[in-house]
Order: sequence, then C-alpha cells, then structure tokens
Amino acid sequence: MGTPYEVVFSKFVKNISDLDFISLDPDDLVETCTGYLDTACAEFMNCYQNLDDRDDNAQEFNINLLSIEAEILACIMTLNWLQPQIYKYQLIQVSLTDGDFRTHSPANQLKQLMDLHTKTEERYNRLMTQYSYKYAPTEVQNALGGYSDPSVISKFFRGGN
Repeated sequence: MGTPYEVVFSKFVKNISDLDFISLDPDDLVETCTGYLDTACAEFMNCYQNLDDRDDNAQEFNINLLSIEAEILACIMTLNWLQPQIYKYQLIQVSLTDGDFRTHSPANQLKQLMDLHTKTEERYNRLMTQYSYKYAPTEVQNALGGYSDPSVISKFFRGGN
C-alpha cells in the first residue's frame, strides 16, 4: 500500500485559510484537491520517484512518498491555489478607485495572499534544495564528483552550468 492522497491533501489544506474552499462538499473537495495534486505531480519534475504511479480511484500513490515529497507537493498545490486568488483581487483593484479599494478592504486581503505566496515560494525553494541535497541518487552525486553542495546539485537539476 502506498501513500494515500489524504496525506498530501491535509498538508495543503493547512496551508490555506479559505473557509469557502474548506467547507466544500467532501466529494467536491476531494475532486478539487485531486486536480491540484495532478498539477503538482506534473510540476514536481525533479522528484526521484515516479509520481505518475498513482491510482486516482483509490486516492493513493502506488509508492511510498517521503514526508519531504508530500510537503513539496503541498507547497506546489498551495502556490497553484493562490494564483487565481491573487489574480481575482488584482482585478478588483483595477476595477475600483484607489480609495474604494482601500475602503472595501480587498487591499488587505491581496496583501495577505501575496505574503502567503512569497512565504510558500520561499519554503518550496528551501525544501527543494534540501531534497536535492539529501536524496540525490548516487549516480547524480557521482556525476558531480561526489560534490554535495546543494547549490551545485540544484544547478544540475535545473540544467544550469
């Protein structure tokens, strides 16, 4: 038995504070989270495991995820959830005068969302560096001449020089 999706979903839901999202019908919530997870798996290109090895019907991976892999997936899901939220408030900002925007308080909501996005992105980058450093396969470490500097490993995976 592999890692249930619920492990990643619970980490994702803890990252967001949208009561409308969390209070969705349980089936709708699972369906929405599964969509975010599918996107996160596609975007986690440097994962050392095959994230496509999963069963959406059983709602589980056929592999055992490391806890750091589940955290990285949850961060990616959070970033993908935040994008349309930020975009929505930016559209409101454009449609209202500056005074109305501040008076009706979407400015505060936009700032909170952007702060959460920045913190989540920083956390994602930190986790990816740790993951690349700690869990790089032996052949990758050997290709780097046994050099284990996280920035070198990160460049290797990003195709940098």
